[in-house]
Amino acid sequence: MDKFRVNLKKKMDKYIKLSGISYAYFRKNIGSIYGIVENGSTTFKTLFQVAKILDIDIRNFLMFDDHKYIFENSFDTFEEFFMFLGIRLKNFRLSKSLKILDVSSRSGISTRTISRLENLDLIVSLDKFYKYLEVLKVTPDEFFLKDEKYEIIGNKIKNEISIDEFNNRIYELEEIKGRIVGGNIFVDPNTFPTLHGFLKICKSLKISPRDFFNFEKKEFAEDFKIIDISNSANFIKHKLELNGVKVQRYIKLDSIFLFCNEKNISIADFFDISSVGGNIAQTHSDI
Repeated sequence: MDKFRVNLKKKMDKYIKLSGISYAYFRKNIGSIYGIVENGSTTFKTLFQVAKILDIDIRNFLMFDDHKYIFENSFDTFEEFFMFLGIRLKNFRLSKSLKILDVSSRSGISTRTISRLENLDLIVSLDKFYKYLEVLKVTPDEFFLKDEKYEIIGNKIKNEISIDEFNNRIYELEEIKGRIVGGNIFVDPNTFPTLHGFLKICKSLKISPRDFFNFEKKEFAEDFKIIDISNSANFIKHKLELNGVKVQRYIKLDSIFLFCNEKNISIADFFDISSVGGNIAQTHSDI
């Protein structure tokens, strides 16, 4: 169950960012969203509501695979999903030649609860659902994908930032911050800078790398922390190397764009030191 909580928090963060919907919107429309985001805890019914708002199949939240699945037999109502769940659990149990009493004794779930679940009379908690799967010795991915027709999509967050958009952001931030990028920092109008060069630009503008790529942000607090360029760049490159990226001495910023597309994260989140779930984004603490 702990693995599920961690998985759910990570996926909730991912799909909310992909949808462009704010957490404030969720808190207003679904009261228990706080429990999902902060604790990874919820109920099947709430999770179904969240999945509907995010326009994804609830099974994406319940499996541990990072891909996004488009199922042919999508559920229009929670009742349809509830029926699917109960019938499938029963069929898996029978395929394993297990009696209800066997599942009960190994999981700690009462025989009455199991019987009511399989007969579509009761929806169990997520905790009991995963205990049931453990007894069946079936992973959540196997449980939901077996004999189903589906399409897997990458669900990539595209980092299609043009060089013009990048340079215009520099000019915009110079005006907002009342500062000019240092004369010793070369800004090529035709190509992206290296990682070192980009960090120098951010340091000169007194802005965090994440805020640089948050193009919608126009106001900034004054409590900016000085960027330690060498340590920050080395930390980022080390993280890239751990993920199998061949890092040159001066890695180009657009190479990081490509990495983020491959890993399905936005460039802003890559540089986010407070991101949930230990993204590759976690950079040096001085950023």
